[in-house]
Amino acid sequence: MDHRAAVVIVAQGEVLLMHRQKPGLDYYVIPGGQVEQGEAIEGACIREAKEETGLDIELGEKLWEFPNQGRMDHYFSVKRFTGTPSLGGPELRLCSPENFYELQWISRSALPHTNLKPEEIKARLLAFLDSQYAHE
Repeated sequence: MDHRAAVVIVAQGEVLLMHRQKPGLDYYVIPGGQVEQGEAIEGACIREAKEETGLDIELGEKLWEFPNQGRMDHYFSVKRFTGTPSLGGPELRLCSPENFYELQWISRSALPHTNLKPEEIKARLLAFLDSQYAHE
């Protein structure tokens, strides 16, 4: 089974998402990607964060793990990050008007109205944000 490693990057109560647009499709995903053969899931999280967002991260706890479209998705929190988000890696090379990638900070209040994929992640992400930022 293939595995996808993804990172939940939060700053000031906003979560960093990858906005995707293709003909007939407009959606968001949590940054991440394929775990390579022989690679630890945690290592894939760090690598994918750097490739897709340009950020150096310190990985936090594993938040969720569930099957999705024939693969296992693994989501981790990020304790700290350095740098400024900027699109990189394959996403930058593949980005075009017909295959658009863009990093966006999405507020807690906007998240319920965001077409986040996979769908089952939205409720989990909202609950995570609420648990982390209930004191604000």
